Amino acid sequence: MMGHLMTPEITDNGLPATLSRSIVEGVLREQLGFDGVIITDGLEMSAITAFYSEEEAVVMAVEAGIDILLLPNDFSKAYNAVLTAVMDGRISEERIDESVIRILALKLRAISGKPTQAPETVLGSPEHQQLAERIREEARP
Repeated sequence: MMGHLMTPEITDNGLPATLSRSIVEGVLREQLGFDGVIITDGLEMSAITAFYSEEEAVVMAVEAGIDILLLPNDFSKAYNAVLTAVMDGRISEERIDESVIRILALKLRAISGKPTQAPETVLGSPEHQQLAERIREEARP
């Protein structure tokens, strides 16, 4: 689950992590190699609603690489905003397909009884510990 954290030392765009392509795709997918489903924290939270319209937030989240949008205030508005962005070419069908494939793969693993990779084998790796330490150091004022 991607939180609505502000990461000014990592990005200079002022976006919460949920809406930042450089965090979702850059750090999580590319640097950390995470290829699973990414879900937003609740989109009804004030960290999002105080600064973005629901329509803008859901489109930005999908553009950033989020796969599942959790708890928009108005599902119809959120759905229609993403649909319109796809129809207008702002979000490609291929981008949507990427999320669908990840979600279906997760469902298949769940119904087949095959375990997913143990988190400690990924999160506890020396490479990720070094990255976490670098982020901590760079985040200090």
